[in-house]
Amino acid sequence: MSSVKMTVRNKDRLYAKLKRLAPEADMALTKANGAAAEEMVRLAQSYVPVRTGRLRASIVATPPGGTPPAHGQGVSIVPPGAFMVTAGNSGVRYPHLVEFGTRAHVAGGEFAGAKHPGTPAQPFFFPAYRLIRRKQKGRATRAINQAVKKVATS
Repeated sequence: MSSVKMTVRNKDRLYAKLKRLAPEADMALTKANGAAAEEMVRLAQSYVPVRTGRLRASIVATPPGGTPPAHGQGVSIVPPGAFMVTAGNSGVRYPHLVEFGTRAHVAGGEFAGAKHPGTPAQPFFFPAYRLIRRKQKGRATRAINQAVKKVATS
C-alpha cells in the first residue's frame, strides 16, 4: 500500500474561516426561514375560508425556541434555525376538518342518529406550503452561498 503525503498551506487561516462560517450560515438560514414562514402565513391566511375570522387569526409562525400554540401539530419547542407554521389553537380546534373536509356520517353522542351530509374540503394550508416550498429552497441556498462568500472574502 502506498501513502500520499499532503501539506495544507495557511491551514490556520482556513480553520479560522470555517469556524466563522457555521454561525454566519446559521444566521443567514434562520433569516431566510423566517421570511418564508411569514410568507406562508400570509398565503394561508389569504386562502382560508372566513366565517368568523378565528381560523385565519390562528395561522401563525412560531420562531426558533418558541412554543407553538396548544393543539397545534408537531413538536413542543421549535428547533434552532427553524420556524413552525401552524393553524389552530386551544380555541380553534378544527383546521384539519376545513383543510381535508369530512365524509357523510351518522352522528353519535348528544345528536345520535342525526345524518351529517359531510363537508367539502377547503384546502388552505397545504396549497400555501406547496407554493412556497420551491421558493424557500432557492432562498435558503442563496443565503448559505452569500454567507460562504462573505466569510471567504473576509
